[in-house]
Amino acid sequence: MQKKIALSLLLVFVFSLFAYVPSAVAAGKTLTINKAVELALLHSPEVQKAQNNWELAYRTEIVKKQEKESAYAWFETSQFTALPLEADYRAKKKMWEAAQDNLSDTKVTLEQIEKKVEYQTESLYLTILKLENQLKLIEDTVKLQTRLVQIERVKAALGLSTKLQVQQAQGTAEATQNVCQELKDTLTTCYRNLNRFIGEEAQAPLQLCAVGFSPVKYNVQKEEGLEQAKEASLALEQFNRMLEDTKKEKRDLAPGSSDQSLLYEAQMRQLELNIEDLHFGIETGLQRAWEKIELTQKKLIEAKNKYEKVRLQQAYQQKEYAVGMLPEIALAMGALELQEAGSAYEQLVYDYYLSARELALAQQGITLGM
Repeated sequence: MQKKIALSLLLVFVFSLFAYVPSAVAAGKTLTINKAVELALLHSPEVQKAQNNWELAYRTEIVKKQEKESAYAWFETSQFTALPLEADYRAKKKMWEAAQDNLSDTKVTLEQIEKKVEYQTESLYLTILKLENQLKLIEDTVKLQTRLVQIERVKAALGLSTKLQVQQAQGTAEATQNVCQELKDTLTTCYRNLNRFIGEEAQAPLQLCAVGFSPVKYNVQKEEGLEQAKEASLALEQFNRMLEDTKKEKRDLAPGSSDQSLLYEAQMRQLELNIEDLHFGIETGLQRAWEKIELTQKKLIEAKNKYEKVRLQQAYQQKEYAVGMLPEIALAMGALELQEAGSAYEQLVYDYYLSARELALAQQGITLGM
């Protein structure tokens, strides 16, 4: 019985209605994830090159078809020796068939590149949102740690703390500030890359809109997905086509061509080995994609549960603070913990979405170099 796994994106929503935007890009162009994908498809050098290759293949197929038809007409009507003309027609017909195959391949390649660019743009967009959330969290952490340093200094002045404890608090705050700067540098690089994707100047300011996801279920049979991946694999189709062509060439050999026959047999064995390797690679890649989405789903559920737990804890702390049973600094630390749990949950929502996209692409015969 086939194993069927239902993967559910449960209660997935983005906590902040508006993505955190650093002040450096606050006045920039507003960009949604769908618009980013649309612009990337327009400006991607890879897509443009694939489109040009398809156009070239399309024009080549037309010319080769005309050459084949002309050779056939000459063969049928000529009064000259038929054998050379027939050989020329067969050669032209073979070139036309090769042009047809190339046209089909370039069309599939274009479609696959477009889907890769869509995924890459989405991935980069969501990475920036995750980094922005992390940066906001780190900046708030720095503020809290700065307050803790001040508290330690007051305590030290009153003899309730030591110089070492003050230094330790300062060291923690400085280390967090360094992390904050590293995040800012990474964000700058990501924004430059996204600008390149969408055809903007590298330094052009951007303001990314938050992304919300609706609850979805992803139901698929592993065996069915594997068959889909193999059917959609362009490389597998090309190797199978080459194998069939080589078999046909061997069948059409004139009697006594033993050396040529042995060459074809060696070529067929090599092609069969290549096909076997491709089957293994497709199976391994799809299994890896399945494992990744299953693990991400597990982490997502854990993050959701943790967020709910911390949220209830924070609500209880607010009540304690209201009646004077909890100091203000403890309430601030609890709020930061809730912010951290929410950020982790939101990041896993993004990760789950991308994992589902990777699995869907793998089932369409598209590899992402994972």
